[in-house]
Amino acid sequence: MLSILCPHCGAKLTVQRQSQGQAVTCLGCAQKFAVPVVDAIERNTEVNTEQPVIVAAKSPVVRRRRRSVGNRMISLLLHLSITGTTVYAGYYLLRQHRADSRQPPTSVASRSAPAPPVINKLDEPASVALTPPSVETIDSLVTQPDEAAAEPTPVVSPFESAPQTVTLPSTESQAPIPLVVGAAGASFNFHSNSPELACEAGNLLWKNLDSTVSNKIAVIKPDGDDLEFRWLSSVPAAAETAVRNAIVRLQLGEYQHVLCLREPDAVTGIQIDLAKSPQRIFSKFAHLPQPTDICLELLNLDKLPPATVDGVDLTQLRYQEQSTLRYLEAPGTVTQVRLSKRGKVAVVELENRYSLPSGDEHPMTIVRGNSKLKELTAIYETMQAAEKAIGSLRDQLKRLQREAKAVPRSRATATAKAIQLQRLRQSISATQQKIGYAERLISQKQAIVADYQAIQQVAKLAQQLHETRLAYRFFTVVDGHQVDLLIAN
Repeated sequence: MLSILCPHCGAKLTVQRQSQGQAVTCLGCAQKFAVPVVDAIERNTEVNTEQPVIVAAKSPVVRRRRRSVGNRMISLLLHLSITGTTVYAGYYLLRQHRADSRQPPTSVASRSAPAPPVINKLDEPASVALTPPSVETIDSLVTQPDEAAAEPTPVVSPFESAPQTVTLPSTESQAPIPLVVGAAGASFNFHSNSPELACEAGNLLWKNLDSTVSNKIAVIKPDGDDLEFRWLSSVPAAAETAVRNAIVRLQLGEYQHVLCLREPDAVTGIQIDLAKSPQRIFSKFAHLPQPTDICLELLNLDKLPPATVDGVDLTQLRYQEQSTLRYLEAPGTVTQVRLSKRGKVAVVELENRYSLPSGDEHPMTIVRGNSKLKELTAIYETMQAAEKAIGSLRDQLKRLQREAKAVPRSRATATAKAIQLQRLRQSISATQQKIGYAERLISQKQAIVADYQAIQQVAKLAQQLHETRLAYRFFTVVDGHQVDLLIAN
């Protein structure tokens, strides 16, 4: 073996001795050159006539390439480690800065002085005089914890403990009672819906509309820190009712308090009873005001099936007004609520009704509802039977007609023919009537199915409505304030 150098790139090559004087190709630069002839030849060397075989040593170019790939990987790892370290250091410094900024300084000594500005020597003069901030400036920036603006203490209303309603004593008692305790300095105004009742200088005066004379019936006056009430003698029943349904407004600075001169009566709510229609709720309670002054509110409409409200809102139904609940689960089913009067009593009427797609409308009661359900169920089943039987009825009619045509050609006597023909004609007429009835039912199939499905929805809704208890309240409005008269839970 011989070691030679490539004359083109200088790569060291190893060739066989038999290749002396022959052209070879460099593995490093791919250039061809002739192998030089060496004088000294080893002994016992066999001459090889095969093509020269070149075994190249590791080329410097290849070594450089491999070395450059390793250097690149090392350089990339160094760059990544430096970048990660820089990012983490920036995040740590920013976090420390935020933590320090959330802690308010407690004194001037603990506050760090502001860093001097960075000066670019290429743009700014060589020497710049910096003026440090004065102590007064730092004091103006630092907020001491004890000097921080404290939240204003809310001022408690002087009427926080005052009652919302009060029970006046019987007119037979002339002993004074406190309406509001601890209302020193408060002014008050008396308000009533009765034009016969007036308040002048704390004296309640009752005057009949057909008379010009006013009678003093009660006194409202401050007594020390309290506001007292006292009946006088000879109080008419209408005057007592007017006073008990009135209100007193107390004013102290910016605070106002409304005191109702009666406590509402409490009763049990009404159950929806579909055994009868309509149901009525009477406003029976003590000291009933005029029916035209009474309003109604249904309190637990959420217990009823989902519905929309047409007409007046059921939170404030007034005299001679009506509202309608339309249930979404059974279209055409409604509950009508109206407020009217009977004599001196206000009365609420609750009526449940339903209407079918065909236009048939009835009160929703248990008896009528069950009767209508059975009727529509029978019609629906008959219509289904007619659909199945109409084909056989038509075949039967054709057979009877053929038999009737064959009677005159039979060998029977004239009397027998007449009897047979009469019987066949009767059967034909009856079959034709059945076919006509079946055809009418089939033609009305869509309407029958719609009514049948609607009455089933009505029956399902009736089960939800029946025995549902409704809470309500009667109230009156005095000077814009609602005064409860009766509450049904």
